[in-house]
Amino acid sequence: RSPGSSRPGPMPDCGMPAPPRSPIRVTAISLRRRPDRWRACEDHLRGLLGDGFDMFEGTDAKAAAGDDSTAVDRVAALEAATGCTVYRGWPITEVRDVRRCYTSLSPQLSDAEAWMSYERKVAAAWRSDRSRLYLDFFLRHLTLGDVGAALSHLRVAERGHAEGLSLQVVFEDDVRPSAEALPALLRQGQLLREAGGAW
Repeated sequence: RSPGSSRPGPMPDCGMPAPPRSPIRVTAISLRRRPDRWRACEDHLRGLLGDGFDMFEGTDAKAAAGDDSTAVDRVAALEAATGCTVYRGWPITEVRDVRRCYTSLSPQLSDAEAWMSYERKVAAAWRSDRSRLYLDFFLRHLTLGDVGAALSHLRVAERGHAEGLSLQVVFEDDVRPSAEALPALLRQGQLLREAGGAW
């Protein structure tokens, strides 16, 4: 089975007629550098669906960024390799911003320790029932894995749109749906299609 490794072009102009709609597709995203996960996911889905799914080669942001340079250079390499721009508009998104804003932090702290100190300071300043949600939303320390996952899902959606899919079920390679769950999910998808739901 060949992965969907080519990057599709831009979505058609909104004024153009939509491509013809085709059936529901089940897709699983995995990385080629993790053949163990690729194979385990593929084997599991084949046991449930036969050949009624496809494997899609995800965007390997870690490989695109390389590992022999500074964090800034790695982000620039990632952007160049994938054609994306990493959003940096959050108040604090990098460890260097933490060190700049919290000058009391010891310069001896590792990046991970500095970031955790930052999270603890914010958590202490908020009500306990709200601090976790605030941290998760506003203080998210974006990882290369996050970027790669987002780009992978975007590419799958672009491909589905270009091919006129009316509905697509997308899994990552750690999913292990049960024999009962997947048919139930697909039935719900079929009901959406019959109701004319657009994806």
